[in-house]
Amino acid sequence: MIKLAIGVLFVLMNFSHDIGDLSINILPEFVGWLLFLSAAEKLKTKSEYFDKISGALFFMSMYKIADYIVSMLNVNAGTIATVFFYGGIVTTILGLYLLYRIFCGIEDITQKDDVRVKTGRIFVLFKINVVITILAYVNSVTGIYYNYLNWGEVAPGLTRPIFKFLSMFPDNVISIISGVAVALILVGVVIKFLIILFTFEACTDYDKIMTERSGRKEY
Repeated sequence: MIKLAIGVLFVLMNFSHDIGDLSINILPEFVGWLLFLSAAEKLKTKSEYFDKISGALFFMSMYKIADYIVSMLNVNAGTIATVFFYGGIVTTILGLYLLYRIFCGIEDITQKDDVRVKTGRIFVLFKINVVITILAYVNSVTGIYYNYLNWGEVAPGLTRPIFKFLSMFPDNVISIISGVAVALILVGVVIKFLIILFTFEACTDYDKIMTERSGRKEY
């Protein structure tokens, strides 16, 4: 079960370090999805929540590998960046759904094995994280607006509706919106840290109790 907790760490926490023109993510998200994929294959017989999500987990893993390469190369303008921006919205929604199933699976397995661990607070924080994640996307949208000013007429067509919409507002309003979005991102970091902490606690407690019951280590 601990593999799931490590996966949550990689998926929710991202730290980048710039080396010249390269941006290296110290905790690449695709590693987390690969861990989920591996764990789901073994846990699908223990909980229906892990059943039938292998395909989606594989897709997320491959997409995040591609996204990691684009981010590492600092491709933040042009068609590729635009495609990954909109792809990021889709995968964010899919990722939240998959995380929900994983948390439900953890709770389901602990209940079936009659192991009392605290999972309720994980769901409370997860719901808050969903709201913050959606609102924080405003920061990315305003970022496109500012980038468009630099791109000019060569800006990808898919970004133009966003620019035209935001251009109706004064620059100070957009700055305020962007500032609020940044604040939400910072709050979201704290929420994610707590989710990771409580997930590790639940998974390690489960593994410890099951090990004590069987007298040997189990997955």
